[in-house]
Order: sequence, then structure tokens, then C-alpha cells
Amino acid sequence: MKINAINYNAGVKAAIAVNSAAGKRTLSPKIISLSDYLAQGVSFTGENTKRNKAQVIFIGAESDPYSKAGGVGTVMKDYRSFTSPNNQVEIIPYYGATNDKENGCTPLKDKDGNYVMKTNKGIIKLDLVEEKEMQWGKDEHSKIMLFKEKGKKDNLSYFVFTDEVSSMKKPYQRAYVYQSGAKQKTNGWNGDPYAKFSKAAVEFLPKVIEDKSSNGNLFDPATVVCSDSQTAYVIEYMAQHTINGEDKDKFDGIKPTYVGHNLGPGYSAKHQCKTCL
Repeated sequence: MKINAINYNAGVKAAIAVNSAAGKRTLSPKIISLSDYLAQGVSFTGENTKRNKAQVIFIGAESDPYSKAGGVGTVMKDYRSFTSPNNQVEIIPYYGATNDKENGCTPLKDKDGNYVMKTNKGIIKLDLVEEKEMQWGKDEHSKIMLFKEKGKKDNLSYFVFTDEVSSMKKPYQRAYVYQSGAKQKTNGWNGDPYAKFSKAAVEFLPKVIEDKSSNGNLFDPATVVCSDSQTAYVIEYMAQHTINGEDKDKFDGIKPTYVGHNLGPGYSAKHQCKTCL
């Protein structure tokens, strides 16, 4: 599997795209416009795909106006201007579920029984696209759900319910691992709650593609773009399906691209202290 890695710098509005083949240590970086990069379709030298390189799935932990909390939410919104609605979808978490001892974590419903979600633009009604159980850990099976906004004909935005992330009222509420600095807190043995969201998003990829195509326009994307560390796990879970999965044919030809946002010395491993300079 080949992975494209992009450093998205909002200040410079440029990207460093690295195309690295598995098993090779050589990298070929080039600086280009991120919008131009995605618009041309991600190119993987030596690999052919019958899928549509003009079509893409964006996966992120937030997206304006649904759950904007930081820069990722702005970038996810910007992605919508790169290509037509028919050629893209976004997959983001469902936030603000109820969480009690009796029922556990469950999505909200209105008085008429419709699924709803609290967003930055108010409460929206949702359609349930799919519900199933996902293996998580050695023995645990966890309920995951896929929603889309009711009444939207373009099927642009999809929301994934997982108990650990959806119980948050807003993005990153309990994800201390994303704080910057040398003495940042971590989640310790609890791990990263967005790992489960990432796996659930991958589990739902075939259904998202099927549902997006239901509006009359064939959706057969060649690219999945994962934004920032919260969704970096997507690449591993895609690989598991592509290499060993029984549904391998549903993932063949879909290539992941990872986008890191404003990467600093913590990512690049360049020391900035006076002693090391």
C-alpha cells in the first residue's frame, strides 16, 4: 500500500506531499497547493485503479458548521470547495449523545422518534443509514451507527456514532493527547477514543459509497483523505480490509492520504531547545 502524507499549513496555504512506496526508504517531497493536489486526483505511480480519481472521501474529527472546535473544522469546510458535491463526502463523528447507567451511550431522539444531533448550527434531524456491531479489542463488540442529515439530497455529510467519541459534547473533550508541548497530558492506558471512531468510519466506507450513489450519480472514489492525528488510524484499518478482509474487493483501489495540520517539532523530530541547536 502507498500512502500520501501532506503537511497542511493554514498560514502558508501550501502542502508538502510525500509519495512513499512500501518497502522503500526514499521520499520525493514537493511543495504544491493543497487544493490543486486534491483536485488533480491523488496519483500513485505504478498503480492503476478503475476507481474515479476525481472523487474523494474526507474523514475528520470536526467540520464547520456541525462540530467546529479548531482548525481541522475550518479545513474540512474548505475541502468542500475543491470539487463538486457529487464527487465528495465527509465522515465526521456524532457528538452529544446521552450517557447514563441504564441505557449507556445512545443517540438523541426528538419527541417524534427522529434521531437528532446538536450541532453548531442548531439541532438537526438525521436518517439512520446503517447500524451494526463492530469488534473492538479481543472480546468486546460495540454498537456503531451511521447517520446522514435528513432532507439533504446531495448526501454530503455522514456522522458516525461510537460510544467513546459520541458521549463527548464537543470535539476533543476528553482527548488530552492532542495538547501541544513537551509536558502534555495523555490518556494513558485508556488510549485514544478516536481510534474507535476511525475503525467505525472504515467499517462504514462501503455503505457510504453505496448510499452516496443512491442519488443517481455513481460514487466510486479512489481516495480517502484523513485529517490530523485523530484519523491517522484509518490507514491501518483500511490496510486490514485490503490485505486480509473478506470484503477485500470493496476496498481495492481506494488509497489513503494523510493530512497533518500545522505540524511542529513534535512531529518532525527536530529539537528546538538551545542545547540542541
